[in-house]
Amino acid sequence: MRLIKFIYKLMLFIALFISVVFVSDQLGFSLLSVDKIKGYEYFTTIHPKYEINDAARIEEGILLISKNNIGIFANNNIDWYKLNLERFRLFTNTKIAVIQDLDKNVLHVIKGNKLFDLTYTLKISKLSVNKYGFILILTDNKDNYILTYDNNLKLTLHLSVREDIVDADFNNKKIVAILRTKDQDQKSYISFIDRRGIYKSKELDEKFIRSYLIEDHLLCMDRKGQIMEIDQFIKPQKTYIKVKQQLEYLDGSYLLFNSLGQALIFNQITDSFTTKQIEHFDKLILNQENIILINSSNAYLFSKMLNKIKKIDDNLYNVKKIIIINDKIYYIYNNRIEVMKERIGL
Repeated sequence: MRLIKFIYKLMLFIALFISVVFVSDQLGFSLLSVDKIKGYEYFTTIHPKYEINDAARIEEGILLISKNNIGIFANNNIDWYKLNLERFRLFTNTKIAVIQDLDKNVLHVIKGNKLFDLTYTLKISKLSVNKYGFILILTDNKDNYILTYDNNLKLTLHLSVREDIVDADFNNKKIVAILRTKDQDQKSYISFIDRRGIYKSKELDEKFIRSYLIEDHLLCMDRKGQIMEIDQFIKPQKTYIKVKQQLEYLDGSYLLFNSLGQALIFNQITDSFTTKQIEHFDKLILNQENIILINSSNAYLFSKMLNKIKKIDDNLYNVKKIIIINDKIYYIYNNRIEVMKERIGL
């Protein structure tokens, strides 16, 4: 009987310990991370036949971008596709990647191991990618359009409005848009949109210039750089952070950041937002379970709540991206991909 009680208490203790470890990062500190005891040793080097300008994690593996080609790297093999890119922006949410050609109104979307081209007759004034897919704002002199696509490239909404579209964001239920009239008064409205069209709209007292729709939370940024939460009555509530530069989503995650290191993170466990000041960085890279920060020749591993775990390298020069997939870490340079394999140890 004592043995049974002892085993029962031991199981409860182990369950409690695992729970505390799991939520500690969500509560703002890293009690213990498996990543702390992971190490990597050299595995192999791959030499692509084209020079790599950029790279991103996608569902199939790693997307490689060169001047005239894109490659999909999976299972130690690279499939190349002809694609001329001079000026572009790369967006990803790790399920899909979207390349915006800045010289044309064209999007190149990579889903799985396939490339899809989306061509528009109107100017693409905004493109944003989040965990649900991506949103487009198209503009001309008469009408403006909001389009949303899911991660399967299905067009989920297509809306035409006469007002100027200042900004828009979406989740899996609705779109929120900041609209401004074209008349002399230039009144601003915040509108909620679903497949029926605009179902709720209200004039704004504040001049908002940016919106973020995260789960059931609506955040807006005013002209002073203040980011505040807006309630169901379209009234500003808590102000979270004042920024000197607009915040952007990190690869479709719930982490908003800018190049100055200001960050706002949504905590799904506590259903709340946390502000952070990130140390100086050249690149932030989202992986499946963590974030890699590259600063000059150093690379650090952070949790998704931006708690530092450890330094992973201090001898990096000209690395484009560092991407972790399963038990391997890929150091991507312009002329090679160095692959390291996981080992247990410091």
